Amino acid sequence: YSHHHLHGECRLYSSELPQAPDLEQTVFLNERALFWTRHVDSGHSEPDLEALFERYRPTLVAPAHGSVIDRLDEMVELLKAGMAESRKQNRLVAARWAPTDGTR
Repeated sequence: YSHHHLHGECRLYSSELPQAPDLEQTVFLNERALFWTRHVDSGHSEPDLEALFERYRPTLVAPAHGSVIDRLDEMVELLKAGMAESRKQNRLVAARWAPTDGTR
């Protein structure tokens, strides 16, 4: 879930990292590793994720790269906030490049 880490930190649980991931890192991840978040409103996926976690109640999530997430409540809220911030920033970028002369 984060590519801002030092050597050896990928083997740590998220709770063992010297510094917890933050909103800025989550937005960075969305921009770089989850490029699709620029084109799809991930807010539609949040209820599905919540239903999945409610049904199976995982205690750990092992991402393809990065630390195993062992504080799910904290991380899920951070990921939602990061996705929301990415949506906000992408709307601002789209608005900046939108035609202003009414030719749209």
